[in-house]
Amino acid sequence: MTDTSNQVDQDRRTVLLVYILYFLGFATGISAAAGVYIASDKKDAAGGVWRSHIDYQIKTFWIGLAALFTGAVLSIVLIGWLAIFAWTVWTLVRCVKGVIAALEDRPIEDPQTLMW
Repeated sequence: MTDTSNQVDQDRRTVLLVYILYFLGFATGISAAAGVYIASDKKDAAGGVWRSHIDYQIKTFWIGLAALFTGAVLSIVLIGWLAIFAWTVWTLVRCVKGVIAALEDRPIEDPQTLMW
């Protein structure tokens, strides 16, 4: 294997690790923060297909955190539970889409999108 293919394999493992940490975040809460830290740390080193995933993962975390915080605040008036449910579905769809694309070695078409 060449150094380039080793880097691609490492980038792919990093991307999949971050998705796994995001999934675990539903149970632990803190592992998603570890995932965004890893993604942010590896952002400049990743290239090609994997850079789009890392950008997507970082955006997923920060938009999701804002939505979760908003839902928590609004839960005082009960509407927040709908926001938290929407955040859960949104995050799951983005992570599943990302994992499928990563396993097929495909980039995220528009990593800056707010949808999926």
